[in-house]
Amino acid sequence: MTYLALDRADDAVITFDRVESRYAAMPDLYYGRGLTYSTMNRMDDAIVNYVRASDLAPDWAEPLVALGLSYYARDLLGDAVGPYDRAIAVLPEWAAPYYGLALVRLDQNRYDDGLVLLREAEQRGPWRARHHEELARKLAAKGNYNAARRQLEIARKLGGSRVGWWTEIERKAPNYRNFDGWPWRVIVTDDGYRIPEDSPWYEGSRKARRHVWETQDTRPRAVG
Repeated sequence: MTYLALDRADDAVITFDRVESRYAAMPDLYYGRGLTYSTMNRMDDAIVNYVRASDLAPDWAEPLVALGLSYYARDLLGDAVGPYDRAIAVLPEWAAPYYGLALVRLDQNRYDDGLVLLREAEQRGPWRARHHEELARKLAAKGNYNAARRQLEIARKLGGSRVGWWTEIERKAPNYRNFDGWPWRVIVTDDGYRIPEDSPWYEGSRKARRHVWETQDTRPRAVG
């Protein structure tokens, strides 16, 4: 993924295409190429690759969440539900698919279902600052400013930058109380955050990001 770090997504796609000619059954290839297309905002191409990755490695949660996010970005809410449900079934201790599905349910005006999913997610840990900010906006639009402020607190702890619209939410949730007894120690990094090994959230995070070859016999085999 060095090309992506250098903001050379086109070169990354070329490299993935070359690898595919020899290792067509490699799920990591399709997941990586899907991420590349996502950074290029080529969501339809990203979806094709995430589907292929999840077909090859059905018990790998990360491509499923990426697929759900891609459908959501295309406003295909119904299509986003399945990948999130599958990710929850594969890795129920990981927070991300619960947050993703909560976003979908809020957009579908299934507000109570969205709140249930948020509670499930928060028991499992954080996601990414930008997603928590998006959840805060949606909850504020529904008039639930306490829940919105809760999401902003999560975003802040993950390194999110406080912006003007936060103030309005904070003003409308004057009786909000911060988290009590939560293991909120995360380490902010340049590309997001990491969870310390002594955190109760660590195992779910580690499993979600494991290399698929650790648990499946899907090592690439040269074609021809």
